Amino acid sequence: MTSGDAYGKLWEVMITKPQKNTVKQSQDFKSYSFGIKKEGLSHIFNVLRNQLYSDKVLAVIREYSCNAVDAHTEVGKDEPILVTLPNQLSPYFKVRDYGRGLKEQEIGEIYAMYGESTKRGTNEQIGQLGLGSKSAFAYGDNFVINSFVKGKKTSYNAFIDSTQIGQISKMAVEKSKEKDGVEIVVPIKNDDFRAFREKALDLFTHFAIKPEIKGADEGNFYAECLPSVMSSDDWTIRQSGGSFAVMGNIAYPLSTNALDYEYRSTRYELLSEVGLTIYFKIGDLDISASREALQYTDETKKTITRKLDEILAKIPKKISETMKDCKNLWDAKCVYGDLFKHGGIGHSLARVLDKQQLKWTNPLGFVTKIEDNTFSFAKKMDAEVRLFQKPHSYSRKKRVTAEEQVAVLAANENILIIDDRAGDMGGIGLGGKMIPLVKEFDARPKDAPLYKAAYLLTFKNKATANDFYKKCGKKNFKKLSELPKSKLSEIYPTDGNGGGGAKSSKHSTKEFVFDVGEATSGSNWDSLKSKYFNETSVDIDSVKNGLCVEIDRFYITRRGNETNPVSYAKNIVNVFNAIGITKIPRIYAFKPKKYAKVIAKKNWTNLHDHITAKVRAKFNEDFMQKVAERKFVSNLEGSGYGYGRNSQNGISDIQKHWFEFTCFMRKNADLGELNIHSPFVRLFSWIRDRFHEDNHKKIDAVLNSCKEFIELKDDASKTDDIAKEFTILAERCAKRYPLVKHFDDDIFRPYRNADSKFCKEAINYMNVIDVSYENTENIFEVAEKLDKEQSNK
Repeated sequence: MTSGDAYGKLWEVMITKPQKNTVKQSQDFKSYSFGIKKEGLSHIFNVLRNQLYSDKVLAVIREYSCNAVDAHTEVGKDEPILVTLPNQLSPYFKVRDYGRGLKEQEIGEIYAMYGESTKRGTNEQIGQLGLGSKSAFAYGDNFVINSFVKGKKTSYNAFIDSTQIGQISKMAVEKSKEKDGVEIVVPIKNDDFRAFREKALDLFTHFAIKPEIKGADEGNFYAECLPSVMSSDDWTIRQSGGSFAVMGNIAYPLSTNALDYEYRSTRYELLSEVGLTIYFKIGDLDISASREALQYTDETKKTITRKLDEILAKIPKKISETMKDCKNLWDAKCVYGDLFKHGGIGHSLARVLDKQQLKWTNPLGFVTKIEDNTFSFAKKMDAEVRLFQKPHSYSRKKRVTAEEQVAVLAANENILIIDDRAGDMGGIGLGGKMIPLVKEFDARPKDAPLYKAAYLLTFKNKATANDFYKKCGKKNFKKLSELPKSKLSEIYPTDGNGGGGAKSSKHSTKEFVFDVGEATSGSNWDSLKSKYFNETSVDIDSVKNGLCVEIDRFYITRRGNETNPVSYAKNIVNVFNAIGITKIPRIYAFKPKKYAKVIAKKNWTNLHDHITAKVRAKFNEDFMQKVAERKFVSNLEGSGYGYGRNSQNGISDIQKHWFEFTCFMRKNADLGELNIHSPFVRLFSWIRDRFHEDNHKKIDAVLNSCKEFIELKDDASKTDDIAKEFTILAERCAKRYPLVKHFDDDIFRPYRNADSKFCKEAINYMNVIDVSYENTENIFEVAEKLDKEQSNK
């Protein structure tokens, strides 16, 4: 094994399978061997650099990271590689391994030669094609190789020269105290910082030993990774996300179509309903030359299908294992309830799981089938069940309801209370004890658990009670007499408009501090909005550079519009992150009358105005113009930010039709055959340029995070000028090419496949019209003119 094994081009993935020769030569014909002439090298290298990878950012991350992992494998190191992600302070993507390092001759052999690989005879390392070490050329025109060997650091620059073939130059040699190994340094464009972060997270999620990350979210980079909810040695299931086959640390998306699985079959459902990741040994599956996808050969499909069938057989046992520590039937059914509730893993697997196979073994060794999470009490002579829960968000009811039930649903998000009152007292006095279990209010202890539903179980005879306790025990349940009692006036305070109950102090207080941190972790469906505002007392004259919002009924108000405090808080955090502000300032909230006095002071600024100014200061006028233009065309396209396609005032249906037609032609047509003087060429170019595809990631990031604070909707000068330009160009085309308005809109829908024949015919039509329009009079206009002259005579 040579030194090239550690850094071989393209993490050379497996023992290469030789192809069988199927052609035999019957005579000694004159033959010519295939080859590449010297003058064709630059073209071939360009193909290998620019056309091999469809996702060039991911290719750079994947290839060099996997080469680094192979370097550790070669020397037997079981530790993470170091990956540095690009940012504003250091716009470089770096991968550092701690293998043997490379000597000068090895650098030339590995990084300068295409197709050379020493990993084709092993399944222990990842590569085989001899291409990946040059993958940086798919992204840019140079990269740096730093090799650390026995106390010396040698730096090399790999670059595309004037011949378009490329060179590697030795730049410097210096003493170093760093560990042996290799570091790859790739310059990155500013617009791609986010892409590198997102694609690195997606890639490294599946690495057996996750790389150490610097440059972005250090120490917290993998926090966004979805946790596993069920796993075995060679597979894992996550609650959501796509399904992947992982081989050599690389995750390949699994396609139900490519695997020929029938719609709604168990295999189809398993791959579609949950995030299934299957781990394969290197060499088990065939992959494409770019390492971007699987090759669905017959053998690959058989291997995946065989593994899926094994997983399908194991899932019921895995779910049953989650119940092994349950001491009684209540605990077992609570586990079932959590698994099979809406959003639970069992709910997602309902179509592929045979629930008859779910079993729980009690401490005495008896096996019980668990088919649901219910305990039924259908006979009123045995027991009565009352359910206390908040009404649905779409219900007209606002207060907690108490309804009779015939069953109790066991789940950890629910609670069961045993009614230990003497005699049959019905519903008397229950509200003050049961409602606080499911509803928040100001006087409620903050550390008290909140449940989705609270059941009150009243036994009517000892036999029913004893049977229930025998199955479920008594430790899981509280007695009604043990619950604290709250006053209904505390639970339902007056709203200040004449309602009954004791008035909450927050309803009379006019000054608050907006708790942004608490609000960002809340839900828009929370009924108690006041909990996001902490009462305070402030000297409005002494505060310097005060920031405030106006609130009414604990909604943020601005220009007569109300915003949920949770949504507003999340918008604040997103926009501050986008403009580089990491610390949220103290934000005061005042009720309307108080707010009017405060905002009149020179030392106070409305938070919304403050953020708007910060956003505009962050981005120059030229960039904001691009934002306005992309927003305009995106809205017309139907994928707009906030206002939708129908909000473009002054844009007629015919003009929208021309926009959709142009977008369709933009995606699917070659306009090289169109008359360059055609007005459609100008409309085509105008729309193409206003999408600003070369800078769309940065623009979209601003629109997504700052849209509430970029008031382009009210910036009449920008919006009107953009709309006017489009209207003029669209009207010229509509006048020149009247037949286009009769084209079926359905042809232009995004989901429709490209129709090259239609596009060519449309271009031919416009060319014919252009010829007649430029060289002859319109015969219909001439006839109409003659008719008028004749009638006048």
